[in-house]
Amino acid sequence: GIVLSTNDWIEEGSSDSDLPEDRFQVYVKPGQVFIYGKNANGVRDGVVKLVDRIGFRQAPFLEYGFETFTPRLRYRLGSTPWGGDFKDLVFMGYNTVFVSGGNLHALSKSDWIPELKDRQNPALLDNLQTSVRKAKEYGLRTFAFIDTRQKYPKDHPVFKNHPEIRGALTWKEDGEYVLCTEHPLVQRYLRDSVKDVFEAAPELDGITIIIGGEGFYHCFMRPFDAPKGHTNCERCEAIGAETVVANLCNLLAESAREVNPEAIVAAWPYSAAHVWSADEAQVGMLEKFGPGTALLTEIEKDEFVKKGASINKHLWDYSIDLIGPGEKAKKQIEICNDRGIPVFLKSEPELSFEAPRLSHIPCMDRWWDRAEALASCGATGAFVFPAFRPNYGSAAAEVAKYCWWKPEPTKDETLMNLAARIAGDEAAPDLRKAWAKVSEAIPLSPELPPYYTGPYYLGPMHPMCADRDAELPDVFMGYYLFYAEMTDEE
Repeated sequence: GIVLSTNDWIEEGSSDSDLPEDRFQVYVKPGQVFIYGKNANGVRDGVVKLVDRIGFRQAPFLEYGFETFTPRLRYRLGSTPWGGDFKDLVFMGYNTVFVSGGNLHALSKSDWIPELKDRQNPALLDNLQTSVRKAKEYGLRTFAFIDTRQKYPKDHPVFKNHPEIRGALTWKEDGEYVLCTEHPLVQRYLRDSVKDVFEAAPELDGITIIIGGEGFYHCFMRPFDAPKGHTNCERCEAIGAETVVANLCNLLAESAREVNPEAIVAAWPYSAAHVWSADEAQVGMLEKFGPGTALLTEIEKDEFVKKGASINKHLWDYSIDLIGPGEKAKKQIEICNDRGIPVFLKSEPELSFEAPRLSHIPCMDRWWDRAEALASCGATGAFVFPAFRPNYGSAAAEVAKYCWWKPEPTKDETLMNLAARIAGDEAAPDLRKAWAKVSEAIPLSPELPPYYTGPYYLGPMHPMCADRDAELPDVFMGYYLFYAEMTDEE
């Protein structure tokens, strides 16, 4: 029989109480299997470990013995595989997930700025509440992705009635304006709106916002005709980018913690170094972070990889060439740990822009090394989710879970077991060699080509034209996604 329990934990030392709570023990003896968890989540993860062991044996037979497993990361955020559900996410080794989020103006119930009420959508709060409840049935921690991408034209009623809250003009001369996050009325509105989110779903663990070059707008995000680090909003220009952005993050965190005292606002400065940040690591911003504000950063983005004498490969987005963490991420982790700021590292689970349109890149040695880097770098957690397409739940997306626990298994033995489970014992060595060859080939890629346009991005979905002399419209090559960040008309 199999016994699951949170009441029979076997203490192993005086320092046991200092270890993470989500631990579990697997005790196998003749005729019985015991999974002891320090809490219910530990039991859950113990069941996953048991299933994985049976899968590797390809039979319901287990070796006798006793072992304690301790998580190496507190937060392991993944995404449900395409067509799957939260249970599938659990069996992929994750304990945290993104739930329904959306535009904060739509999620808001605030009356502080009446002219914004026409953008409110109560159904989104219902969706959030339902999503959090279902995730909690599996003991999952939950974050909601929140944005304010939709901005406001100059003649919008909100600016006619409250001209003082008009912030930066964004993107282009006839572009839209943001609400200035340094104005007291906007701050009151933001504070109430975030409270609305957490009051609708009190068990929500946190929200994630992009505060670099897209997503959650402030007056230093894409201001038109302003040099990097400056803005066309006089109020914010006098304060400075790092302070304005940190003030925004801290305000949201303070509001969230009025409902959930442990809530986290994970601020992601994606592309901030190209838009407003005075330094690559956003040190000035991090030094101003308060309680509840955390950093989400990429493990490899914006690094360079030297190849021979003449090639300096720019990893301007997601890559599996550099395992990481890169120099920027290392610096950010050090600063955050010194200041007690939670820090999460973003990695793709299956994709890299060496070959973005495959269901996954089967360089399992590299995915293993990436997972090991995530687990050992000193971060609070890993956010392993796809930013551009679904998670297909491939073997590449599965590899990371074997690195999440102490004691750590050996790489070669585990990958061979995984190959055997997929292809059978006879073909496993060949599959394992193929994974190794793909892993060796990745560094031969000299660049990350541009995406969003053409067949490199769309893959087999891209239309074809047999007439080489045909005049094709610009849209044939696809639109640049950032057009959607400019105005709703785009």
